[in-house]
Amino acid sequence: MNKLKRAAAFLSALVMLAAVTPELPVNILNESYSITASAETTVTSETSAEDMAKLLLGGGSVTSATKQGDVSTFEDDSEFWGEGFDAGIILTSGNNGLTTTDPDLNKIVTCNPGGHTSIFEFEMVATGSLLNFDYAFASREFDQSDTFNDAFGLFVAEADEQGNYGEYENIAKIPDTELDVTINNLREGDYSKHAENVALIGEGQEYYQANYYRAYESTVKFGETLDVNGISNVFTAQKAVTQGRKVKIKFVISDVGDASVDSAVAIMADSLSFNKRYSIV
Repeated sequence: MNKLKRAAAFLSALVMLAAVTPELPVNILNESYSITASAETTVTSETSAEDMAKLLLGGGSVTSATKQGDVSTFEDDSEFWGEGFDAGIILTSGNNGLTTTDPDLNKIVTCNPGGHTSIFEFEMVATGSLLNFDYAFASREFDQSDTFNDAFGLFVAEADEQGNYGEYENIAKIPDTELDVTINNLREGDYSKHAENVALIGEGQEYYQANYYRAYESTVKFGETLDVNGISNVFTAQKAVTQGRKVKIKFVISDVGDASVDSAVAIMADSLSFNKRYSIV
């Protein structure tokens, strides 16, 4: 009889414990917001253009720098842009951008008037023979038609012995191709490709990793104002240069087709170097 009483008391205690134990969330790590829920993201537009250039250089020197439109520095611990990509410069085609277009970017893709353009440009002396940058492109327009083809250009010009510059060359290319960085090219030329990629998102996954970008079913947020549904892989841009000569570097991003939603490009801090980490040119 005592054994029955002890068993009944034990079962009663278990019932009481279950009643006060909080219900744990199911698969919370698979929710799109969970990656950034506890992350710190700081975006600052007040940094001077010269200090922005130095951020990319890791403290190196520049001879001049300018910025136009929506250009900011950022710090972020959510790995939104990619592993280890926790600081840098961000340019967007948001409402603070210019309403004029850039002639060099227009050589890549026609940027319809009325869109927004942002430009960051600086000059420096090459301290080595191979210029390197790491960057990633993101947009809210990956699920739109091919009319909306926002674009990014990373233009480099080298001075001759007399200090005169030639034309800019765009060195932002999709890896292993000669394709410029635009939404259509990242979707491999077919705007319906994004829907196909989204359909491949598996259970418990936040996104589908396509060849050149990550496809999201719904938008993900960076900072307070940027919402995107696709983020490119982290790409490296390179150009052979002459050590000791001046080089001009210009980053440009622009709306194409409309100005309703935005695209952005992030340039990784400390990634500008003239060291031969490896060569893709």
